[in-house]
Amino acid sequence: MWLAVGLALTGCSDGKDTSDTGGDTDTNTGPVDTGTAGSQTDDARAVSIKARLDSGEKGDPVKGQAKYAYDCALCHAPDGSGYDGFPSLIEKVPTLTPDALVDIMMVGFPQAAGGTPMPPYDSYTNQEIIDTIEYCEETFNPSR
Repeated sequence: MWLAVGLALTGCSDGKDTSDTGGDTDTNTGPVDTGTAGSQTDDARAVSIKARLDSGEKGDPVKGQAKYAYDCALCHAPDGSGYDGFPSLIEKVPTLTPDALVDIMMVGFPQAAGGTPMPPYDSYTNQEIIDTIEYCEETFNPSR
């Protein structure tokens, strides 16, 4: 039984081929957005998220606020003003495109002079990234 559980968790099967023939991309629309972290390469996930944002898709700012409060506010402050060594999102978000925000969330941000590096949030699902960006855009860049 434990072997079956282990195989299921690692994506292995009982030897029968149940895979689709499309792989991780759809030739008509680009990478398939599976919505889960770890199910695509980071590049394919970023392309997929950016395509969704570029098409005008909006995230859920209420869900994004919850993610921001849990992970981002520790460094950037609940109001986005930033703590010592961490940038103010009130100042930073208006200077960044949504695509740049996707890149920062997926790969993090290197340490700036006098600052602290930001870790990647690639464990977020694609939808959680979109929701968090929506919250940041509405809150820290309302003119966009």
